[in-house]
Amino acid sequence: MIGGILFTHGKIGQELLRTAEGIIGRQENVVALSNEGCSGAAMEDVLGEALSREGFRDGTVIFVDLARGSCWVAVERMRRKHRTVYVVSGVNLPMLLQFFYKRNDLELPVLVENLREAGTAGIEVGNYTLFPPR
Repeated sequence: MIGGILFTHGKIGQELLRTAEGIIGRQENVVALSNEGCSGAAMEDVLGEALSREGFRDGTVIFVDLARGSCWVAVERMRRKHRTVYVVSGVNLPMLLQFFYKRNDLELPVLVENLREAGTAGIEVGNYTLFPPR
């Protein structure tokens, strides 16, 4: 099974995971981590510890909130040591749900592209032509 790590600022990852599990049930091989109070080296240590767990050896998708932010940078450093790690930024609920639904069915590179598409498709802008906001 492909593992998942939500590595975000503050409690974003924990809340997304809690919400997703509330919708589809408890998930294995997934962990939410925060960069709160961590230096760059400490973030790498936290990620390294998570990646060494049993459930993360078949490949891992690490979800971050901001592209090129501190979480992204820490993951990029770790990817040099772990070949089966992909990082996906802009984590949102549709993307996370798609990960849980598809991670047993798709190869890792295909899954990551599928996650990008699901995350983007989950973004819509309401049309206010009939009822404009006040």
